[in-house]
Order: sequence, then structure tokens, then C-alpha cells
Amino acid sequence: MISSNVFRFLAVAGALCLGTLPAPAQAAVFQASTTVSLFEPFQAPYSATFLLSLPQYSGPGRIVGVNIEFTGSASAADIYDYMPAEGITVASYSRTWSFGLVGPPNIYTGSPFLDVDVTAEYQGGSIPPCPGGGGTCGFPQFLIAAAGPAAFSGSVDVADFSDYAGSGSNAFLFVASNLGDTIEGSATVTETITAVPEPSTWAMAFIGFAIVGFAAHRGRLARLLAGASVLRTRPFS
Repeated sequence: MISSNVFRFLAVAGALCLGTLPAPAQAAVFQASTTVSLFEPFQAPYSATFLLSLPQYSGPGRIVGVNIEFTGSASAADIYDYMPAEGITVASYSRTWSFGLVGPPNIYTGSPFLDVDVTAEYQGGSIPPCPGGGGTCGFPQFLIAAAGPAAFSGSVDVADFSDYAGSGSNAFLFVASNLGDTIEGSATVTETITAVPEPSTWAMAFIGFAIVGFAAHRGRLARLLAGASVLRTRPFS
């Protein structure tokens, strides 16, 4: 039978080994964001793209979740040219703006993984014909139908984490569509990456706990057996 000294040695050794192990960390949350200007005059055909980048996650641990979101606000306008001698009338109207984000691995051939639509109201106007037909009546003029500012936001959980692990950065393409002849505003894109310790870290900690628990259990059993032996050998009075 193994002596109680051996059990005590195992307990002390296990405790020392466990003390040298790093404690398993809680889930780490890494967050980064960037803001892009959505200023584009005279767009055709009513679409604009904006390039941005966000850092990858280099550790510690392995990635278990990636969330991408954007928030922002934009204004837009349509420009109608007319001859002053004729005048112009543009009724108010609505249009659905679209905002999308294209992410890695290939932002130039992939489709947006995050889309948001916003309904915007354009204010029209009316300008009567220029009287007399002379002077400035011969030069083209412009009527601007404007909309906004309108807020937008969206969020998506990314299923493939492979492009988000590393020490570099990822390129994204922010797309604004169907806004009109000119757009102005900004958008903030935020990535939130969640990581947990590697399985080996947890395994080492559990082994240390097991050593201590096993040694303590066998030590108690040894003491009980030793006590029973004393009772058996004690003479009756």
C-alpha cells in the first residue's frame, strides 16, 4: 500500500504545478471602428462606394464570434436643369436608399453581407417661366430636390471567422445606392470579435485540479485505513 507520505507529496506537487499554470481567462472582446465620409457629388447611376479597413484579431485565444455593424446619416439631392423661359415643376416624391457593406475575402467580387434600406422623402418645387424671354431667360438653370438627413443602421453576425484572425487588417467596401445625384453624410463601421482561451489551457488547469483532488481523496482513505488498523490492534481493557 502506498504510504500517506506519498499522497501528501502528490498533493503538494499538484498544487505547485497548478500554481504555475496561467488561470484560464474569460472570453476576450476585441472591438474596433472607423468612420467614413459619404460625400460624392454628381453620382451616376446613383451609386457610390467607399473603401475602409478594420484590424484583424491576433490573439490570445481563438475566435468564436464576429459581429459587424454600421450606423450613420445621409442627405441627398436630385438636380433638375431647365430653361428659365419654360419654368419647371417637380412634385415631391419618395425613394428607397440602400446601404450595404461588402467584406473579406474579396470585396470587389462579393455581394454585400449587410444591407439596409431607408425611405427618403424628396421635396420638389415649382419655378414659373421667366417673363419676357430675354436676358437670363436664355441660360439653363437648376432646381434641386433635396432629402434628409436620414439615419440608418444595421448589424450582422459573420459565420466564417478565418478572415478575421491575423496581425493585419481587412478591407471593406461601403456601398450607398439609389440616393440621387449628390450625397453627403458619414457612416461608422464597427467590428466586435469575441475569443476564448485555447482548449489546451483549460485541459492543463483541469489536470492540475484532478491531481490535487485525487491526492486529497487517497490521503483521506489512507487515514481512515490507518485508524481502522489501530482499532484492530488495540487490546481490550
